[in-house]
Amino acid sequence: MSLSLSKTAYSDCLELFERALGTPRGVQRLFNLERQAIHFRDRMNSARKLDRKNNKAIYADEPEHPLYARSEFDVFTIRIVRDFERDKWLVRVELLVLDEADIEEIPPTNSPIDDVEGLEDAEIEDDA
Repeated sequence: MSLSLSKTAYSDCLELFERALGTPRGVQRLFNLERQAIHFRDRMNSARKLDRKNNKAIYADEPEHPLYARSEFDVFTIRIVRDFERDKWLVRVELLVLDEADIEEIPPTNSPIDDVEGLEDAEIEDDA
């Protein structure tokens, strides 16, 4: 099934994106069937793709503009999650947030490049 190329066909998707913009983590929509959730996720992605295309045309004379060929909704990822407790499928529009507490620099002692001697002794099998 092909999806529409008209932005008005995605008013429900764009409304959900807009609601997600006003939250700290995002929003989710519930569905009874997995196939309904998959179809809606596909429509969400199509709406965002169409928004990028429209913005590319709007800012054609300003390719340095932050929204040139981009969507304000690119800050979200869209996932399908099973809610077993409620027997529902969720389409989650989640804000992509980089948690600095979970990021650290790789110390030199953990780098495979630092262990060149160990690599010299490794044998590589040729399946040819």
